[in-house]
Amino acid sequence: MFSKIILIFIAKFLWTVAWDMSDVDDIDDIDIYEINTGKAPFFELPCMRIGGTCARVHACPPGTKVGQKGLCPEQQRYGMECCRPRQMDMAGRRGSSTGRPHIPVKWTINKEDKGKAWKKKVQPKLLWRTKSKGLTECRSRHGECVPKSFRCSPDLHVSDATGCGFKETCCLRIPMHAM
Repeated sequence: MFSKIILIFIAKFLWTVAWDMSDVDDIDDIDIYEINTGKAPFFELPCMRIGGTCARVHACPPGTKVGQKGLCPEQQRYGMECCRPRQMDMAGRRGSSTGRPHIPVKWTINKEDKGKAWKKKVQPKLLWRTKSKGLTECRSRHGECVPKSFRCSPDLHVSDATGCGFKETCCLRIPMHAM
């Protein structure tokens, strides 16, 4: 009985010492990030639609800043701009994620036009990309191919994305923890 009382007293003493040593009372030292203060960037729909994220101009990796202004309208006055990965990087990741090598697209001169126009010639081996739902341009733009019967909000619909089937459309995916 006496040993239990001593143990409780020691535990209470240690708890008090540990609480006094913590900085919980220094609430003024905590940085609070509020929306629209320009300190913490957040996603905006115009930038998300093209597969980008809002960040400070100097934080964008070289070559990823989108030239179009106004894609982060709420944060633009704080120096935020839209950044997105280069298409070349996205294509490189597509091939390597499946273990298959990336197959480049060849550009050839159309002989009928006598060199005045370029014609894109895609190698037949590229057909495996369009069959796989996970390797489409829609997925690289943070979208997902869903049946056209699925009610996708017009704000989340990516109309110019490719790679979805005939009866499918590309709809942006928004994680539940982002809401």
